[in-house]
Amino acid sequence: MAKQTVTVAGDRLSLDAAQACIGQFCSAPAQRWEPDPGRSVEDRLDLDPTTLPFHSHAYRSYDCVAGSTGRTIEPIDVLVAAGLGAGLEQGAVDAVLAVLPSLNEVMAEVPEDTPAFWTMDRDLLFGDGGLWGYGGSLWTAWALLMNLKGVTILTTHAILHHKLPTLVPLLDRRTVKHFSRRSEAWKETHADLVRDAAVWDELEAWHRDTIVGRLAPGAVPLNRLRMHSLILDVRTV
Repeated sequence: MAKQTVTVAGDRLSLDAAQACIGQFCSAPAQRWEPDPGRSVEDRLDLDPTTLPFHSHAYRSYDCVAGSTGRTIEPIDVLVAAGLGAGLEQGAVDAVLAVLPSLNEVMAEVPEDTPAFWTMDRDLLFGDGGLWGYGGSLWTAWALLMNLKGVTILTTHAILHHKLPTLVPLLDRRTVKHFSRRSEAWKETHADLVRDAAVWDELEAWHRDTIVGRLAPGAVPLNRLRMHSLILDVRTV
């Protein structure tokens, strides 16, 4: 029986290696809350520090943070980008909040029942009038954010992926370099997910049944679009 593999931006790896990357990302050790001796509120609040795990890793501080409902981007959907360590500074936050009316007009054009990125036909995504085609709703939302001073590739994708986790990849200035061209990152991600659909099915089920169960409460299942991005991130040096 042939060994199961997946391709991530040209890097072909075994199912075991993919699971190791995902498990490494989601299972990073938690830090504990430690009171400042000079201003501790521990006694006043009757708290036991050992019962207060503080998860600094991005799985807990980004993926497991609930966003707003519907298509409208709210402040929580912007601020959650900081959970990835995206260097979200005040100027960037101000800039994004200032364009929210225009951004939300575009986001409203993406139907609530839009199929997942990996199930859609390539032309419906990237062709004329497609979601990711030039002038399409997702491309326009991306362009609005990318053209804001102080807003990085990571911040742009972090906001859009968290809001539309089945439609927008999560990329940054490092990981995007692994594709043949930066402008081809979305298309090549789509091709990777289509090519190895059965293995991604298995990875989604494994994460839901094994990782989420082990890390409960508060853990959430990750879809293949997010897992593709995090495997790329873990393996990027």
